[in-house]
Amino acid sequence: DGRAYNVAFLEDYAFFIAGLLDLHEATGQDRWLIEAIRLQKEQDGHHWDATAGGYFMVPDDHEDLLIREKSDYDGAIPTGNSYAALNLMRLATFTFQDAYRKAAEKTVRAFGRVLKRSPIQMSLMLLAVDYLLDVPREVVLVTPSSSDSSHALLKTLGETFLPNRAFTRVQQGDALTRRKAWVPWVAEKAAMGNRATAYVCEMGKCELPTSDPV
Repeated sequence: DGRAYNVAFLEDYAFFIAGLLDLHEATGQDRWLIEAIRLQKEQDGHHWDATAGGYFMVPDDHEDLLIREKSDYDGAIPTGNSYAALNLMRLATFTFQDAYRKAAEKTVRAFGRVLKRSPIQMSLMLLAVDYLLDVPREVVLVTPSSSDSSHALLKTLGETFLPNRAFTRVQQGDALTRRKAWVPWVAEKAAMGNRATAYVCEMGKCELPTSDPV
């Protein structure tokens, strides 16, 4: 009936947050990013291991167990920690909040022995390692308020392999002003010549804007 009754585990949070971030990139709607940030805070509050880093599978308000497990195998269903590390890096790129990046680094370090002994055991976690070692890109597509001419640019982006990046699409005007509260690097971006315009940036430093999908 639209209500959850069972205790949420780490995977429930991590997979759902990843889906919300994907939804934000696909739709350009604020609500999905805001909810992802809210749930990340909730996940941190109930699952974070403040001593060793990383996340426990069960929350701190779960019934008492002999141990609180941290799964270290990315099989057909990856571990919650691998997805959590990637989520943290994506949120760090979206928000420019370094606390997310530091938490991602601590999460990766918590599984350092496993990654050194058998890297393929945590294949998804390796993507988080790659993200940490890379300079992520911020990609913003600003559309004019009068019409949406972004289809060609979106098609090019969808066909381009560009890992370790955050993408946001926003209409200039009030929507862009609201987006700045959550994604600061959309500031001072505009749809040039009243055409959808793409900006590709690294740490806030951008290449020349373009409306050419080629």
